[in-house]
Amino acid sequence: MSLDFSFRSGSNPERGGGTPPFRITILGDFGGCAPEAEGRRRPDPRPVDCDNFEQEFARMQVTLDLPPGNAGDGGIKLRFQRLDDFHPDRLIDEVEPLARFARLRTRLLNPATAAEAEKESAELLKAGAAPPDPAPAGSTESTEGMLARLLGETAAEQYTASSGGIVDRFIRQVVGPNVPGTPPSPARLVAHAETELSARLRALLHRPEFQALEAAWRGLDFLIRNVSEEVKLYAINCSKAELATAVTAGEEDPAGSAVYKPLEKIRPGIILGLYTFGPQDSAVLAGIARLVRACQSAFVAAASPPLVGCTSFDVQPDPDDWSPGHPDEAEKFGALRRMPVAAHLGLAAPRFLLRQPYGKSSDPIEAFPFEEMPANPDHESYLWGNPALLCGYLLATAAAAEVLDPEFQEGGEVDGLPLHRFTSDGETRVKPCAEAWLNERAAEAILSHGIMPVLSVRGRDAVQLPALQSFSEPPGPLVIRVE
Repeated sequence: MSLDFSFRSGSNPERGGGTPPFRITILGDFGGCAPEAEGRRRPDPRPVDCDNFEQEFARMQVTLDLPPGNAGDGGIKLRFQRLDDFHPDRLIDEVEPLARFARLRTRLLNPATAAEAEKESAELLKAGAAPPDPAPAGSTESTEGMLARLLGETAAEQYTASSGGIVDRFIRQVVGPNVPGTPPSPARLVAHAETELSARLRALLHRPEFQALEAAWRGLDFLIRNVSEEVKLYAINCSKAELATAVTAGEEDPAGSAVYKPLEKIRPGIILGLYTFGPQDSAVLAGIARLVRACQSAFVAAASPPLVGCTSFDVQPDPDDWSPGHPDEAEKFGALRRMPVAAHLGLAAPRFLLRQPYGKSSDPIEAFPFEEMPANPDHESYLWGNPALLCGYLLATAAAAEVLDPEFQEGGEVDGLPLHRFTSDGETRVKPCAEAWLNERAAEAILSHGIMPVLSVRGRDAVQLPALQSFSEPPGPLVIRVE
C-alpha cells in the first residue's frame, strides 16, 4: 500500500444563495463536573462562534472538581469564567497556595516590604526549626490545606491554617540549614519561593483532570478560530461516560437515546467526539455508530495507541516495535469494522499540540520567571488535542470551498500549529506537532487498522492527514451529511 501525499488547497468563496451551511457538532466534557453529577446534565446543543465564545464559556459555569482527600471532605472545586482562566497568571491569582508564594516573593523583592518579610523569617528561626503540630486527627481539613496537598503535599505535611500553613513551612525549610544566628539572604528566599511556586504550578497544570478540561476548551477554540464563519459549530457538554450510557440505553432504538434528539435537531454534517477510544471500547463505538447512522451523520474521535499495538507514539514511533493486541479485542474490532454502521465511524491518531509550553523562550508569563518544561520534557506534560478536530477543520475547509460531497475522502495539511523548540543536552530539539515523527510505514500500519494517521511535518509547524476515511473494512469514505 502506498500513500498519496498530494493535497488540495481550497479558496473560501461566498456560498451560493439557499445552500444550507455545513454544520459540525462537537461533543466533549466542557463542564468538568464531578462524576456523581453526570447524568443530570441535559445534552443541549449550543451554537458557538468567535462572537459568543466567551459568553458561552461563562454560561456553562465551567468547574473542575479535584478528587477528595483522606479527610473525607468534598474535595476542591476550581471555577473558570473564560479561557484565560487556564493561564498560570490567572491561576496564581485565584489558587490561594500559589498566591501566597507569589505574594511572599513580591514582598521579598520590594525594598519597602523586604525587611518585613525577612523579619518574619528571623522570627520563625528564633522560634525554632520544628514545624507546628499537625491538625488533630479527625479535624476538618482547610480549603488551603486541601489545595496545597492536591498540588503536591502529602496529608502528613499539612499544617493548620492558624499556624501559618504552607508558606510558614517553606520559610522554615529555607531557614533551617543556616548557621544559627545567620539569617538567610533575600536572594536565597526569593529563589526558593520561585522553585516552590514553579513546582506547585507545574503540578496543577499537568494534572490529568486539568489537562483534559483545558484541552477540551482550547480544542473548541482552535476550531472556532480556524473555520469559515459559513460553517456552523455547535457544542454539547457530554462526558464519555454519559455518551456511553446513552448509546447503551438506546441500543435497540438509537432514536430514543438522550443524545439523539439534540443531534437530530442540529442535523450535523459531522460529529466530533473529544474522547479517546481504546481496545476495551468496541461495544461503545458500535453503539455510537448506530446512533450517528440514525442521525444520517458520522462520528470522529481519537484512537489510543494500543489500538494499533503501540504503547506510546512518542516512545515507539517505529512500527517494527508494535505488537498485536489481545486476540479477543482484535476479533471484536474486526467484527465492528465489517459492520455496515462502521462507515459512520472514524478514528484518528496521534494527537496534536494545542499550545506552547509556558517559558521565557516560548510563552512567558508575567507573574515570575516560570519554565513549564524541564530540560528533558515529559511527553504527557504537553497539552495534546484530539485529532478529530483536525478532521473537522479539513471538512469545514472543503465545505467553505464548495468541494465537499458525500464521497469526500481527501486529506490535507493543517499548519500554524504550536511548535516547541527546546535545548536538551546542549542540542536544539523540536517537539513534533503530532507527538512523534512517523514515517510512511507507520502511517500504513495505522491505516491498516482503519485509523486515520496524523503525521508531523519535519521543519514546519504543520501536520498532514493522508486521507479522511471511515473505520470500515474495506476502507471507504465517511458517511457525512451533505445537504
